Amino acid sequence: MTRARRHIVPLLLLALSGLFLIAGLALASTTNEGAEVATILLVATGIAVILAALALAIVSAQRSVARMLQQHTRLLNEQIHTMRARQSRHEYAHTTRLAHIESMTETIRGDVEILHPPAAAPASPDLDSALHHEAAPRALFVTSNGHGMGHLSRCIAISRAGAGIIDPAILTLSTAYSAARGLGVPIEHFPSHGSSPLSREAWNRAFATHLDRTLTSQFPDVVVFDGPVVYRGVTQACRRRGIPLVWLRRGTWKADTDRTQYDSPHLAADHVLVPLEFFETDKDQAQAPTITHVSPITIMESFAQDERGRALAELGLPPAGQYALVQCGRSEVDGRSAAELAVDMILRETEYTPVVLESSVSLSAPNAGPNVRVLRNRYPISHLAAAFDFAVLAAGYNSVHEALATRLPSAFVPNTASQTDDQAMRARKARETNLGFCVESVTDLHRAILTLSSPTNRQTLGERLARLEAWDGAQAAAHTILRIASAQRRVGPPRGPTESLWASHTTSASKDRPDETAAHGHLSTSG
Repeated sequence: MTRARRHIVPLLLLALSGLFLIAGLALASTTNEGAEVATILLVATGIAVILAALALAIVSAQRSVARMLQQHTRLLNEQIHTMRARQSRHEYAHTTRLAHIESMTETIRGDVEILHPPAAAPASPDLDSALHHEAAPRALFVTSNGHGMGHLSRCIAISRAGAGIIDPAILTLSTAYSAARGLGVPIEHFPSHGSSPLSREAWNRAFATHLDRTLTSQFPDVVVFDGPVVYRGVTQACRRRGIPLVWLRRGTWKADTDRTQYDSPHLAADHVLVPLEFFETDKDQAQAPTITHVSPITIMESFAQDERGRALAELGLPPAGQYALVQCGRSEVDGRSAAELAVDMILRETEYTPVVLESSVSLSAPNAGPNVRVLRNRYPISHLAAAFDFAVLAAGYNSVHEALATRLPSAFVPNTASQTDDQAMRARKARETNLGFCVESVTDLHRAILTLSSPTNRQTLGERLARLEAWDGAQAAAHTILRIASAQRRVGPPRGPTESLWASHTTSASKDRPDETAAHGHLSTSG
């Protein structure tokens, strides 16, 4: 009932009492009979007034009761909502505590196994001679994600250089894994934390579980991890299975980098394999039984470098042109894209055609116009270096050493935002040794491009580059891995080809150009 309908009865009674009152007063001044009627009307008026008052009281009481019921209902709903919220928070806190306890238990279990790893199978006394009569030891390379091809390239370089002495496979987090197909090495991809919807803690557990299952089913003789920090799960899985773990650790770390694991590598790995920089020698390094230094590692060890005409034809570049390779990644100069600056200067200041290499992990090509050539997903490209007259490159480990190994006159632009790699030091060392140009400002870049565009200056630099010795770091690293695997060769269940990651690719790597038709070792993996 609405408010108007609730009040209609008392209003009608009041109106009726008013009529009775007026009629009574009018009759009271007439005859005696009129006075009697007036008396009756006045009595009726009083009754109507009493009834109207009672009706108003009833309506008011109904409104009070309704308000009271509404208030109690609201309070009850609030109490129910509060109780449900408290229950949800309690359940969430309970679930979180259980997950934390589970994580801590797994961590403690892994740490205990690290401190007390299972005993490895004893090596045979005549193992060295037996190796010539059995399959090469399996080496599983594991790479972190990173922002480029560095970790993956080093593992591929060692795998190809060690063809015949080790049997390699790669498990990588890099999104660039597809570019490395067809190079004679089976590759499996596991999504990194950055490309996964999982929390970091959940992702760590998922990756550790996947790696542990891989080790259990594939039976590698050695695991080689390439990355700035060895993941705890990798260490735990290897020591749980009694598999030696090698940390492939690039040098030239930034001074402000956390060096806890760097200074105590034995806590994370059984052996450390360090590829030297072009300006380092083995005598400069601290010696330790579990640390091995090799000369610079480049993928060029397993590729024959093409002569200019053949390289130009493979890249689809006109043979009469002059070309400058631009591959700067995320490097910047004075807050601007180094690649964009280099392309603009080459077009304005020289007669050379900029050729921008856009990889599967790099940013898009910088404002490519009609006079700019763009190469997409060309990996590797170092064996085609003869196609270029000079280059402007990022100062990462691979870029610098491949340019030096192929005798390509270059300017190096450091990416100062890299996590651990001291690219500025590497570029400055190239300048100090007169093997390249260091670009740390727009002025440096302009001077380097003008100098490199001169054939006479390039010839002088090329003569200095020609005096560099050939590096065999990848092959030396493969022999080191062989030695470590052989010293602790495991005896496991038979290796079934149908369940083996290694069986997904049986083609040996040869010292030739990439085989685009080779079978790929990629397995779909969920994370």
